[in-house]
Amino acid sequence: MNVSYNWLREMVEFDLSPQELAEKLTFVGLEVERLSPIGEDWCLELELTTNRPDCLSIVGVARDVAVICSKEVRLPDYSVETAGDETARFTSVEILDAHLCPRYSAQVIRGVQVKESPDWLKERLEAIGVRPVNNVVDVTNFVTMELGQPLHAFDYDVLAENRIVVRRAKTGESITAINGKTYRLTEDMLTICDAREPVAIAGVMGGLFSEVKERTTNILLESAYFDPVSVRKTSRALVLESAASYRFERGVDPETVLAASLRAAQMIHELAGGEVAPVPVDINHQKVEPGSASVRFSRIPKVIGYEVAPERVVEILTLLGLPVITRDEEMVEVSVPPRRSDISREIDLIEEVLRHEGIEKVPPVAITTSEVRPEHRQRFLFRAREHMRGFGFYELLSDSFAADTEMGGMCFFEARKPLRVRNPVVAHRPLLRRSLIPNMLEAYRASRAAAEKKVGMFEASVAYLPGPAKLPEEKHVLAFLCPQGYLAAKGTLEALLSCLRLEGASFETASHPAFEPGRASAAVLAGKRFAFLGDLSREALEYFDIEETCAVCELDLDYLYSRLRGEISFTPIPRFPKVLRDMAVVLDEKVLWQEVRDDVQGLGVSLLRHVELFDTYRGQQLPAGKKSLAFSLEFQSPERTLTGEEVDVHVRDIASHLAKRFGAALRK
Repeated sequence: MNVSYNWLREMVEFDLSPQELAEKLTFVGLEVERLSPIGEDWCLELELTTNRPDCLSIVGVARDVAVICSKEVRLPDYSVETAGDETARFTSVEILDAHLCPRYSAQVIRGVQVKESPDWLKERLEAIGVRPVNNVVDVTNFVTMELGQPLHAFDYDVLAENRIVVRRAKTGESITAINGKTYRLTEDMLTICDAREPVAIAGVMGGLFSEVKERTTNILLESAYFDPVSVRKTSRALVLESAASYRFERGVDPETVLAASLRAAQMIHELAGGEVAPVPVDINHQKVEPGSASVRFSRIPKVIGYEVAPERVVEILTLLGLPVITRDEEMVEVSVPPRRSDISREIDLIEEVLRHEGIEKVPPVAITTSEVRPEHRQRFLFRAREHMRGFGFYELLSDSFAADTEMGGMCFFEARKPLRVRNPVVAHRPLLRRSLIPNMLEAYRASRAAAEKKVGMFEASVAYLPGPAKLPEEKHVLAFLCPQGYLAAKGTLEALLSCLRLEGASFETASHPAFEPGRASAAVLAGKRFAFLGDLSREALEYFDIEETCAVCELDLDYLYSRLRGEISFTPIPRFPKVLRDMAVVLDEKVLWQEVRDDVQGLGVSLLRHVELFDTYRGQQLPAGKKSLAFSLEFQSPERTLTGEEVDVHVRDIASHLAKRFGAALRK
């Protein structure tokens, strides 16, 4: 909003320099972003908050200046000289949608002479960035900026039947606006029409055909109130913004409609001549009564922290245009005009007092703060998520609902009946989820359908299981999807457990309808299954419409948290080198690697630090029902360098034990 310094001085008597005025306006909440000299005037560019549409006018800003300077506002003269027959003899107004246009006023001015505006008027408009056009159009722009009520002047003689019809646009209608562009209208857009066609887009812009030209002699002056939402939607749909739409969509004062029309009619009469027809047409379907609000004088210091004299409180509110209704020693009640839609409560009046008495007067208050650190469980959950992101997985956040199907409502932990939502947000997903995996698979399918590359994803959130009380049991779980398959998923789980310092987990075979038989397992810690993982079964892939095989895993974070050790141990980096030996054994297909590894580690070889599988082979070179497991053995001593001979002794002992335990033969 641009404001003229000289224009404000005409409305309020003050001696502040432009720089001082800009500073004081900023301190009362009307921030001056830029102050620019324009000829012999200054332009103050205001950044207004959305709750102050009343300040989209010179008069609105002048009210705050009046409080700053303790001076009254000199409002414009709304009296007008009229002559001849009443307006109703020359025109009529028909409103077909009173909801979108509650009020419409029309005045007819006959015999005007359209010409260049006088210098003072052009200077006022140029100071606030408005281009002068002619004396009639310049007056409508002047009053729009002065009072905040947009106006529009039509060439009366080109209006079909010389009348106005306010209606929604018809299918296929279009209009060429005064900017020279043609806009196709839709049925939800309000238009100003004559007896045949649209002549303006209501609240946005007038039409080119009916604009005031040099040959215009008779004028129909429009002043109206349009629904803000309707104007905003129309302006956005047409990508067309104007000074009028900027004000209408933020809300103008419905009580200024007729006053602005009278003010403009008198100015046109003075600058362009002509006769103003008496008794303008004024159709008003929405009578707006002023509201009221009261403030207790004793309440003000309790809110803002310092005393304000009751006389000063009354002065501030009165100069802001809030006239006193009643007042006693304890409180004051004021009338609130429609233009101040931001005022309805006592606290709103206190805010007005605070703005003008000074926020800088609020006494400082010592604020004591204490560092709030997340509890240990929260830190554990955060670390789990952080490690998964570090592994290259994308984090997912999904809702808490599931489909009422075997796959959609799958569960891995304590398969109790799912909880049903009484009023589901989505009709086909009426259950509270018992697993995070179904939503993750839907997200993965959508990602692949969008031609995205295969990405791993995870989610750490809550699954809901029926509990003994009315409220469900909320189990914290972590689920992840690994496009590379079962072995990659198992490696990811092992890496996560290692990062969380959870040791001793083992794996055993498991089955679930969502997993491919023979390609699934459960992770066990201290005798309890805490995680399930495997490649998706063919049925699951078909249900979720996923084309390629992928693996999923879900683990119980609550149980893992309960198994955390309280202390953190430290082992120094060994000073002496490690010795590696590889071994490949042929054994029965039914023997699991987990059994082999546990048996080797259970031999009690003190120098054996680590056993790791690196290859599994099945093929024609092996007898039927046999497989080959190749693994590495890592030996190391914290006290000395090992010799090859003593390591070989341990390797032979391990091979001998595996032969006796599993019938394993060394593969050559």
